[in-house]
Amino acid sequence: INDIPTLCNLLNSHVDKLIEFNKAEDDEDMNADERDEFEDAQNFICLQLIHMANASELQEEGSRRHFISIMRSMLSRLATPDDLVDACVKTMALAHDAESHFLQTISEILVDIEDDNSTDHDEKAIVVVRQMRTISILSFVLENIGGKMVGNPILASTLQHLLPAVTSKNAVIREHGVICLSKFCLLSEEDKIMD
Repeated sequence: INDIPTLCNLLNSHVDKLIEFNKAEDDEDMNADERDEFEDAQNFICLQLIHMANASELQEEGSRRHFISIMRSMLSRLATPDDLVDACVKTMALAHDAESHFLQTISEILVDIEDDNSTDHDEKAIVVVRQMRTISILSFVLENIGGKMVGNPILASTLQHLLPAVTSKNAVIREHGVICLSKFCLLSEEDKIMD
């Protein structure tokens, strides 16, 4: 297996290809089946590169930090395909030496998402994309941390990202928000849930 920087460079290259491909939806050179096949192949390559990086030398501090930085930048970009979010979150959870450090990185990613203006959508669409990405990340995070994080202040602070989704007028966001909130409640103290 290649070293982490090489794998991360390959991963960045394939993610960029996928993002550019998704931006060029009007490409007339491909029919719908060819587009789906290309997108599936790029997603598969990206997922395999993430898996290979996870299986290689993440015990070495420099490699681990570099890998976490790449995963953080991928999750912070709204243009990153949704199919990669789950793998990125799970691999980041394994790459961190403590769950509290993992939660700290996730809270920084959620702030970065709020600041990302790199998409071509109008303002209303960007709000929906941001909320869906935030809920998606939090949902995977809450599935990948243990019960000993109950009462962690960083975990408690993620509630500020959940409440707008739960009260959203968009039915899809609201549904995902409620599901995510139920996962949050399983990891929270009773008084916090009551509040």
